[in-house]
Amino acid sequence: MGRGYRGYQRLAGATLNNLRLLGLLLILAVGACDPGESDPQGHALSDATAIGISLQSESLAGPELDKFSRLVGRAKIVGLGESRHDTKEQFEIKSLLAKHLIRDLGFRVLVFEESFSHALALDSYVITGNGDLRSILNGLAGWYLWDTEEMVGILEWIRQFNETVPAEDMVRVFGMDITAPALGIRRASRVADKLDPSSGWLAREYGLDLHAGEFWPQVVERYATVPLADAELIRTNLGELADFLEAEARKPDAGPTVRYAAIEAQVGSSGHAMFSSDGMAAIGEARERGMTDVVDWIVSHNGVNAKTIIWTHNLHAAKTRFRMPDLVEGYLEPMGMLLDQTYGTHYLAVGGTFGTGEYTDEMPPGRRRFEHMGGETIDGAMTELGYPAALLDFTHLGETSRPSLWLATERAWRMQDGVAFLSAGEGFDAIYYVERVSRAQLTPRALQRYKVTVD
Repeated sequence: MGRGYRGYQRLAGATLNNLRLLGLLLILAVGACDPGESDPQGHALSDATAIGISLQSESLAGPELDKFSRLVGRAKIVGLGESRHDTKEQFEIKSLLAKHLIRDLGFRVLVFEESFSHALALDSYVITGNGDLRSILNGLAGWYLWDTEEMVGILEWIRQFNETVPAEDMVRVFGMDITAPALGIRRASRVADKLDPSSGWLAREYGLDLHAGEFWPQVVERYATVPLADAELIRTNLGELADFLEAEARKPDAGPTVRYAAIEAQVGSSGHAMFSSDGMAAIGEARERGMTDVVDWIVSHNGVNAKTIIWTHNLHAAKTRFRMPDLVEGYLEPMGMLLDQTYGTHYLAVGGTFGTGEYTDEMPPGRRRFEHMGGETIDGAMTELGYPAALLDFTHLGETSRPSLWLATERAWRMQDGVAFLSAGEGFDAIYYVERVSRAQLTPRALQRYKVTVD
């Protein structure tokens, strides 16, 4: 298929391996669809509440919406996970849920697993309409995740929604990731220089040359070659920049430019901590802490409109630790676990699974075939319930009920091209499922960029 595409395949392989660290629908009413030849009444999860919807539907029906509203309850932050970053049907389900959270339940912030600094262009677009959405998506640091027609659809919907409400009621869009901080560091140092030119903020060493391409697995590799003294100098400079701007942002007359510069400097400092960590487990933990700090900032800076949707991978949204023995030793503690410790019942975690599916060679990351997993896995158990698509609500189950006991056991769950092990009952309040998945539709610009990407 040509050198460019093979180069992408190598790049994508690295991406998928590292993304393993990261990660309705249908709450189907019992009897709302034909479960085929399966017998959900005898299944370990058959007592969970379910709500029904079609992937072709633009909205939940009245009773289903009521059930979804009860599930959300008092939550102020809803983490919407996905088992893969590139499935059309999981994107569609999350879009449907996000629309209801915004339109019917008053959520006004959408946070993507994307660079905070790069995503500011998305926020400007949905608020003002300025810029070309497709160009913005293709310019994101995480373009290989989000530059799809499905993402175009939900962001255009938000822009149209914002045109119908007062400015103070508009939906804001942010990124939370710390993996591409160079853009923000440059902006933050310029703001600091204007505030205090004598401190030489622009002349300091921030390691920006290490971030070329902004593909974070490669940045980690570059950091490994940096002498310890140089890495310590970068850490000191970024820490001082963040401390200075944070102090400026706390002043009563500080404007939004200074406040944004302060969080961008903090992201730079967190990113350096991540890139400098020793081993994949430490890198993953630093990333989870950094993203949690950004979410906290976003929530605290949006006042009464802080009800927030987080669009991310299952392994970031989960409220419990997990392990991936093929990748790292021991357990990892995700962002969702840290959010749960801070926000308690105000944080709701929704995970995603699927049954089977297939990708063709025409689309990166190339051919994938997803077979049915066994009934002792999360994916397989959801499949055996027999629904084409479903969201199961676990919040009402008694601690000693059959589903609760089954969910409390650590079980395998498909994540990207690997498998993670965690307790779904401890990690999630609900799990959505779709029977079969296909590749999310890349935009033409994304496909072109894939084809020319080389190592």
